[in-house]
Amino acid sequence: MPLGTAIHNIEITLGKGGQLVRAAGAVAKLIAKEGKSATLKLPSGEVRLISKNCSATVGQVGNVGANQKSLGRAGSKRWLDRMVGHKLGEFVPTLNFRGHAKSDNRSRR
Repeated sequence: MPLGTAIHNIEITLGKGGQLVRAAGAVAKLIAKEGKSATLKLPSGEVRLISKNCSATVGQVGNVGANQKSLGRAGSKRWLDRMVGHKLGEFVPTLNFRGHAKSDNRSRR
């Protein structure tokens, strides 16, 4: 791989799978190769030494404008697929006290 190549989805440990530079639009640059290791410049600005045997994908991660999309107004994030801020059993009586009937709450005083 030539120096200056843009890469993403980089393994830290051989065989463990890609762990670095996986966010939308992220890219790292190969800046040096010495012996069995390669030096990368990550999107955070950190310069990191990684084994040459570790795998990576050439190019930039897609969906570059993901964090630039304007939702428009307060509360519109809730219209998307998931309800933000609700835990699994928040209103289920057996998992959380908030889900209990009023008669149960009176007996706890």
